[in-house]
Amino acid sequence: MVLATKSNGQVLVLDYNHTKISWEPEIPETMQSFYDAFLQWRLDAGMDNEVADHLPKMFEESGLINLKVTTQNEMTKRSDDDFQTHITIWAGVAFIKGIQMVNDGFITENQRARAENDYREWINESAQSQIMYLLAVEGTKIVIYLRTLFDLL
Repeated sequence: MVLATKSNGQVLVLDYNHTKISWEPEIPETMQSFYDAFLQWRLDAGMDNEVADHLPKMFEESGLINLKVTTQNEMTKRSDDDFQTHITIWAGVAFIKGIQMVNDGFITENQRARAENDYREWINESAQSQIMYLLAVEGTKIVIYLRTLFDLL
C-alpha cells in the first residue's frame, strides 16, 4: 500500500484485534472453545489476530509519518435497534468459517454445530453486549528527493 501511495498521500488501515473482543455476559463454553480454535486456525494460516495493535509499528517501519490512531470499536447492546444484526456475526462465522475449520481438522462438526446453536440460544436468552476492538491507523507518505549536482545542470 505504501508503494502505491503518492508522496504526501495517506495510507489508512482499519482492522481488529480479535483477542480483545468482549461479550457480556460471557459466551457459552462451547462458543468460547470455538472462538479459541478460530484464533488458532487464523494464526496457523499466518494471520495476525492482534494486527490492529501492530499497525502503528508497521506504519513506522514502512516510513510513514504523522501517524494517527483512532479507536473505532464496534459496540452493540441489546437496546440497540440493530442488535440482532451485529451480535449474530459470530453465529455466521461459526457456520461459514466453522466448516473450513472442520475441513482443516481444527474442530469437529459436532463442536461447530453445538457452538453455533449454543451461541444463538445465548443471544436470545442472555446476551447484553458485544465489543469488537477495532483501530483505524493512518499515516502520510513523504518522499524526499535528494538533488545532485547533475540534476541541477
